[in-house]
Amino acid sequence: MVKIDLNKVEREFGYLKIGNKHYELIINRDSDGLQKFVEIKDYDKRLALAKELTQKLKKNLDKEKIMMEVLMKSKNLKMLQDLKKELTKKSTKPKTRRHHCVDMKVGKFILPIVE
Repeated sequence: MVKIDLNKVEREFGYLKIGNKHYELIINRDSDGLQKFVEIKDYDKRLALAKELTQKLKKNLDKEKIMMEVLMKSKNLKMLQDLKKELTKKSTKPKTRRHHCVDMKVGKFILPIVE
């Protein structure tokens, strides 16, 4: 068994990054549910292609439709009202974040955009 320093493990676009290598978690659902990490050997090619496609597609991205969808999925009206108060504060700066999902942090609120 290989020991991994968890302080050196990062997440990048849904993959685990350890050093210069990227891994995907595979769960064996057929038998015993064992988990294993499989190295993504063509990660750099995938990343380059994803960047190229992103540049071509982002021109047609409708940000308003995405944000309206995200906000309409909120739990209740009170949450939206609290979010509005947070946005009116001068110290609040919304920031798009990427982790296991893409979200936007607005003060104490986290709006999931892509899960």
